[in-house]
Amino acid sequence: MKTLLQDIMVFPEVTGALVCDYAHGLLAATDLPAGINGKPLAGICQSLGRLFAARDNITTIELHFAEGLLLAHPVSRNVTLLTFCVPSVNIALVNMTISMLLPNLLVAATARHKPPATPPAKPAAPAPVKPKAVAAQVKPAPPAPAAASPKVAKPAVPAKTTAKPVDLDALLSAGPLAHTLAEFQSGLAYAIGPVGEMVMRDALGEWGKGGDCSATRLNELVSILCREIDDPDLEKEFKKRVEPFL
Repeated sequence: MKTLLQDIMVFPEVTGALVCDYAHGLLAATDLPAGINGKPLAGICQSLGRLFAARDNITTIELHFAEGLLLAHPVSRNVTLLTFCVPSVNIALVNMTISMLLPNLLVAATARHKPPATPPAKPAAPAPVKPKAVAAQVKPAPPAPAAASPKVAKPAVPAKTTAKPVDLDALLSAGPLAHTLAEFQSGLAYAIGPVGEMVMRDALGEWGKGGDCSATRLNELVSILCREIDDPDLEKEFKKRVEPFL
């Protein structure tokens, strides 16, 4: 579970995170900001958990302080995630990343309190089966061979042609667009977080199917990536970052 919390800590504006269970208390925590103790926060986490349980339509709570921002997300009816950020944090980006991690956090929290499975009992060995006597069978005489029919030549089937797949590693590391694509990937990571690298490779594969991977088609790649971002504000920020390379 702590590994999942580290995925949120990739943002410099995020200063700490913890997960609390209403019944079992603190489950996991990263290094927290100076002056913040995990144990008192567990009580706050439980209070927020009761609020989430009473209002199913609440997906996040923002608590603003002079020193920073506290984001609360319900993992389940009993488990709550608290994330500490500086005031200048991109809330939309952090919330998007957290929403992708919540299912995995739920699995980790559930597995933490799940009793160990009892190994199944071994099945009884089957009783030996006596072989049955098999009556002798008389094979019928083979039929007379049929008259050979003239062979008809089959028409040749044209070989199928498949598009050559794009070598993504070569394109990203040594190709003429390597530097430009690295800037695209950096802008994408800013927009959608740590999944940006995976989305970039998928988008390059789709882009390569449409023609040559050249600078003249970079606008098509931008359109594919914006479709994956699927957020007007984040799309605008991404386009601003990659515009100098078009």
